[in-house]
Amino acid sequence: MEIIGEWLRQKREELGLTIDNISEITKYPPEVIRKVEEGRPGVFPAEVYFNVFLKAYGRALGLDPEEVLRARTSEEERASAAIRDLRVKSPVGHRSHAFVKPIAVGVVIAAVVGYIAYSLLMRGEYTIPEGYRHPPSKAYSIAGNESTSVAAQSSEGGLRGVSDSPSHIQASQQIAQQTVEKRLPVAQSQTGKATSSISPEMCLEVIAKGGFYIEVANEDTTIKRTLSSGDKLRICSRRFLKIVALTNRHSASLLLNGKPYKLPDSFGKEVYDFVIRPPRSGE
Repeated sequence: MEIIGEWLRQKREELGLTIDNISEITKYPPEVIRKVEEGRPGVFPAEVYFNVFLKAYGRALGLDPEEVLRARTSEEERASAAIRDLRVKSPVGHRSHAFVKPIAVGVVIAAVVGYIAYSLLMRGEYTIPEGYRHPPSKAYSIAGNESTSVAAQSSEGGLRGVSDSPSHIQASQQIAQQTVEKRLPVAQSQTGKATSSISPEMCLEVIAKGGFYIEVANEDTTIKRTLSSGDKLRICSRRFLKIVALTNRHSASLLLNGKPYKLPDSFGKEVYDFVIRPPRSGE
C-alpha cells in the first residue's frame, strides 16, 4: 500500500495540488488522505472502502479510476510473489548444504578402503577367491598362429608392475586373451581380393560362372551380393561359414582353402542355411 500512496502523492504534487484541495474534491478528511499517502490504509474498516477512496482520489487527479486500481493490484501481486519466493527458496537452499558433508565423508572412506585393498593385493596378502579364478589360457599373437604364454611375457617385462603370484598371472592371462580375440580381424573381401592380415583356419572363395544372388556369413558379419560371370567373393572364419541364400548354385564355383568344394547333391538349384565347418586335420 505504501507504493500506491507514494504514487498518488507524487501525482498530486506534479499538478500543484495540496491535501486540502483533494479533501475538498473527494470530501474525505485531510487526515485520511495523509495516512494513505504515507502507506497507512488501515483507516478504512474494509478493503471495499479503500478501493472507493482510490477511485475518488484518481478522479480528483484527472486519472482513470480503473488504472489506479490496476496499479494497486500489480503492487500486491509483486509483494505476494516476493513472499512466495522467500518461502520456497530459503529452505531448499538450506537443505542442499546439509548433504555436502555426508557425501564428502563417504568419498574419503571409499578412497581409504580402496587404497588398503589395493595395497593388500599388490603384497599378495589378498588373493582372488576360487570361484572367480579361470584356468590358464594361451594368447595368440597378431602376426601368426603361434601361442605365447602370458606368464612368459610377464617375466620378460611385458607386463610391468604386476605381481608374479599365480592368481595375478591367471587374471592377466584372461585379460590378454580377451584383448587379442577382439583384435583378430575377420577376413572378408569383394571381387576376390583378400583383406585378412592373419592366417585363417578356412577361407571360402565364390567364383561366378553366371549371374546369381548370394548371402554368406561368418560369426561376425553377413555379405549380401549379386554376382555376374567372372566376379569373385572371398570370406574367412575360424569357426564356421554359412551360406544363408544362394539362388543358383549351378552358376557358382566354390573353393575352400584353395581346393574345389562341392555342395551336397541333395540341394536343388537353390541353397539355404548351409553351414560349412572347419576342415579336420589332414583334410
